[in-house]
Amino acid sequence: MKPVIGVTMSINFKDKRFYVNDTYVEAVTAAGGIPVMLAPQLDEDYVYGAIDKLDGLLLSGGGDIDPAFFNEEDMDLSKNMSRKRDIMELKFVKAAAGMDMPILGICRGCQIINVAMGGSLYQDISLKKGVFNHEQNRDEPGWYPYHDIILDEGSKIYGILGQRTISVNSLHHQAIKQPGEGIKITASSRDGVAEVIEDTVHTFILGVQFHPEKMFGKDMRFLPIFDALISASSKGGVYNV
Repeated sequence: MKPVIGVTMSINFKDKRFYVNDTYVEAVTAAGGIPVMLAPQLDEDYVYGAIDKLDGLLLSGGGDIDPAFFNEEDMDLSKNMSRKRDIMELKFVKAAAGMDMPILGICRGCQIINVAMGGSLYQDISLKKGVFNHEQNRDEPGWYPYHDIILDEGSKIYGILGQRTISVNSLHHQAIKQPGEGIKITASSRDGVAEVIEDTVHTFILGVQFHPEKMFGKDMRFLPIFDALISASSKGGVYNV
């Protein structure tokens, strides 16, 4: 049986619809999983009823997280917030972590993992001294490599990607500030921005600040990130590199 992977969705308030980019579905499918979409809902039964049917969880990218969830006042820097999505995804992370279910977070998803574990974010990356712009030109293809990241040897992400430095795309204006409980930063850009986080308590909880789902179609070096999620979801949290 292929593992069932829950993929969280965004909200378009103007059109009153839920959506997720097709590249998430394609990446999970290419790695051997069955993607199932999770639309933002506030019903407690929805989260706990859905998670019992999943083998793994993929937190997709999207709008910013309400700063109230990491105990900060909104500085009017956050964009496209949805408290409904925030609340649902925070519940999913905590429920999945409680079951030691494998979790992969991408961009916003990486940040949600950190906030769920009690960490905080820079509401805008400019608040961190000495950083460059991390929002590449929107006229460039989404898969276009924008800057290098440096991976810690011995980390999960190093074992997955198999190299010390790799060039990634970059589509975010917020970033990890204070890591949450059990969260370790295992890759950073050259200006010191956290690009990968790993949970040191649970078997497989990984967050990446870039978008491998946009890159793997052009560069197969990024598919192993999804292979690792599927492998862990197939074997009760254990993954093979």
